[in-house]
Amino acid sequence: MALIAEGYWISTSNDDHLDASLMFSYMFDRHWDAGIGYAEYKRRTDTYGLFNSVKYNVVLLNVGYTF
Repeated sequence: MALIAEGYWISTSNDDHLDASLMFSYMFDRHWDAGIGYAEYKRRTDTYGLFNSVKYNVVLLNVGYTF
């Protein structure tokens, strides 16, 4: 069983950027594992009268096989 968290955040005078995820993974046996998680991506840019804002919410699913 594993809990994986990762992310980064950058902020400048014109840009804010966040990319983060949290994942739970379970190994069924020596070869097979599966997991589920959540990720969020946000970015806001404001330069010279142009404003852009983007946000994604993502559900993550994975299945893995180890040789």
